[in-house]
Amino acid sequence: MYLRKSRSRAFTLPELLLAGAMAASFFTAAALSYQAITYNRKHYQSLVSVTINPGGDLSGTMGNFYPNLAGETVINVFSAPSYGRAAASQTVYDRFWEDLEKASAVFCLNRNGRLNTIRPLSITFPTGVVAMDIDSNSSFLQNVLIPAYPGTAASIYTDYRNVSPVPSGSDPTHAGGSIFVLQPYDVADQLGVRAVYEVDLLKVAGPNGVYASVRRYVSVGGSAQLSDYYDVFYSEARVSDFGPLFVAFEKSSRLAFPETADDAYGVDLDSYKVSPRAPFFLMWWPDPAFNLGKDGKDLDGVTLSAGDVRSAYYTMGAKTGLMGAVPFFPAL
Repeated sequence: MYLRKSRSRAFTLPELLLAGAMAASFFTAAALSYQAITYNRKHYQSLVSVTINPGGDLSGTMGNFYPNLAGETVINVFSAPSYGRAAASQTVYDRFWEDLEKASAVFCLNRNGRLNTIRPLSITFPTGVVAMDIDSNSSFLQNVLIPAYPGTAASIYTDYRNVSPVPSGSDPTHAGGSIFVLQPYDVADQLGVRAVYEVDLLKVAGPNGVYASVRRYVSVGGSAQLSDYYDVFYSEARVSDFGPLFVAFEKSSRLAFPETADDAYGVDLDSYKVSPRAPFFLMWWPDPAFNLGKDGKDLDGVTLSAGDVRSAYYTMGAKTGLMGAVPFFPAL
């Protein structure tokens, strides 16, 4: 009987080379993944101890922001990008739009270098003022808030027309703004305040960067209560990396009175008169999911035509996802 001898077949050289290359690619990918995970765990999900103790008009910042932390100067805060804080920011952002659904008017005020102390339940509406003339941030400040809080409101808020001023200097200490959400009130000469939202960016050192905080206050029992907030720390960033916070657009009917004056960006005031029905403003809040100061740089070289209103804010879309177009009178 004839027995056929079995043959064993070995790997060829190309097969060995391919297997070796695949193994090398696998271990390289694993090493890179491990490096990315450990780096992000250390840099992007860590708590940072931040000292907040500015002087001058910003003294007592922590107690002003968070009443239960009065007297404190050191807090632990997540550094950006932090997707946990991004979720918290979305909660505050959604609450703002819920407030807007029930609001009769919304006004945004600028207060660089100042802390806000006006968070009322209602605001006295001055006699002799026509309500329909309060159709801009400036008119609300000058004709309503300053008369209601003489000697206080004028020292906190900076009057502006269309683009909220950004802090001066290459490395400013603070940028801030307050949003008054008004609602109907059952007292004849009073404007009801549903909530006051505040946005603050503060320069800190050790570590160097920017502490950003967005908060919502409501008046309960005659005192302002912090109801919602989010905060984040931007490492190696500057306050001047973010802004403006607000850009207001007026009713197109104001074109009946032509104006030749320009704003700080060389744009004439008539260019902001674009709303056919009710004025509105664009709003930007700091986003914990972004690296402040490291986003939007690819837009620095963009050239806009002279007089383009986007000159004030064309980079903001690359710096935050928390942007909105807000009507001054949502009830309309």
